[in-house]
Amino acid sequence: MKLALLAGCAVALPGLARGYDPDVPICYDPAGIPAAVARALHPVGLDQTSLAAGIRAAAAPVGASRPADLRALGSGAVRLDLGALIAAAPAALSVTGPRSLAVPPVHLPGPTSPDSVAAGPVPGLTWPAPPKLQPIAVAAPAPVLPPPGAALSAALAPVRLQAGEDTPALRAALTSLPLARVRQELARRRVQPWGDPWSDELVSLLVAPDGSAPPGEPTPRSLALHYAGWLARRGDGRCVAVLEQLLRSGPTPRPPGAVLELELLVVYHRRVQRRAAAAETWLRVGQYSRDAATCANYQIEAARDYHAAGQSAAADGCYAKVPQYGYGWATGLAIFDQAQRLLAAGQLDAADRLLQTRFSGRYADQVEVALESLRARLATARGDRAAALAQHARTVERYRALAQPLRGEGLEGLVADAQAALAQQAALQQAAFTVSADHLDLPACLPPGAPLPTLTITAARPLALQTDLPAAGLTVRLDHQWRTRDLTCQLTLHLDLCSPLPLGPWTAPLQIAVVGQPDTTQLVAVRRAAWRPTEESVR
Repeated sequence: MKLALLAGCAVALPGLARGYDPDVPICYDPAGIPAAVARALHPVGLDQTSLAAGIRAAAAPVGASRPADLRALGSGAVRLDLGALIAAAPAALSVTGPRSLAVPPVHLPGPTSPDSVAAGPVPGLTWPAPPKLQPIAVAAPAPVLPPPGAALSAALAPVRLQAGEDTPALRAALTSLPLARVRQELARRRVQPWGDPWSDELVSLLVAPDGSAPPGEPTPRSLALHYAGWLARRGDGRCVAVLEQLLRSGPTPRPPGAVLELELLVVYHRRVQRRAAAAETWLRVGQYSRDAATCANYQIEAARDYHAAGQSAAADGCYAKVPQYGYGWATGLAIFDQAQRLLAAGQLDAADRLLQTRFSGRYADQVEVALESLRARLATARGDRAAALAQHARTVERYRALAQPLRGEGLEGLVADAQAALAQQAALQQAAFTVSADHLDLPACLPPGAPLPTLTITAARPLALQTDLPAAGLTVRLDHQWRTRDLTCQLTLHLDLCSPLPLGPWTAPLQIAVVGQPDTTQLVAVRRAAWRPTEESVR
């Protein structure tokens, strides 16, 4: 930055590109701050009055014993630290920006000759009254402010984190946060037993390289839970001692009665494939919670872990205890789990008897949606498509009758499957068969052996189909038909390349119909785009 001077009693500050005249007396007059400098200081919130007060404390001339010695200010280079200037500005003045902002020092090169400075220091740290002079108009571009540094990026990181940002730049900014701020942000986040990437990221900034907790002040309970969860999700057995110690002091209060420490222990046991130990952990809930819904849900989870461990008898024992808690949702889930396993094993009658069980309790009407869906699968397994469609319709009706359907429990997916089956049936009632698309697009460039697109044809019963494609170089092939899970018949239509195809663009109609029934014909457009040479194709 070059020195800018005003005629007469001038101001030596950066921002204006002009040389200086050594014969013109110089003093430093903060009341005459150039507009360019004022604009440069605007982002940190300093007005001219605040700058004047700060210069008295922040101006540090090279080799001068007193900052207010104007003789020294004019004799050599002046180092004006804007960071110290901001911090020195009185609170009563209008300083709106942060005082701790890290601003690089600005060096003000002064005249080389002390003779050009007015004689005598200014006593009492006072500035000479400035003459009323108009500054010389000098065209100068507005200063270009540097981009935010690492300190500002780190200061904004918690805000970006709370806003849900997930970028590598944010991860890098988090590493610049002070450890105290990392602990503060981590304590603010809710402990998620099954995983929270950002919580794990914050914990990794606090722990030692070997994963041990850093020594120092006592760890708050919330941070200990985050640390234990971080260990559990990595299969680190050190989480067991932490969680057991927390349980001895009493479980963490968490509505509606869930025991967070037990859930984190289960995460660890599942991570290291100790499913039986996970089931036993679920069953410890009675020591810490009296909430009926929580105890019933933990019995369901214990049964599932016992099944995963191959202990079916222990799993059945857990399922048998669920109804005693009177929680309708868990009772229905116990029926659903057991009937689903019987259905997969081919024990259709046993599954049917179990699905006829009547029960009540909170959310019983919600879980009935899942049981209706399972009854539709049972009817399909028995080969009764009409009964299966009727059950699909009841599934949709029960879901629509709910005042407030539970979200995130899987009911939406079951209802979507039922609606798809009903929509397919409606389409098959209007046509003998359906096709998966109304067009097939061939690539403009067909290298040898390149796969061609296919179509899926669906019908309510096995059909004999015929095809016609007036396109040179292509033949049509139909696979054998098979029964799907929803009792429809499907087959795949393939296009085979028998000779080079003409260059595009062109479109050929593919006709598909039931043999002997021309009124069932459906058209599929086979299209090829124009070929445009590229650098690779020319090579």
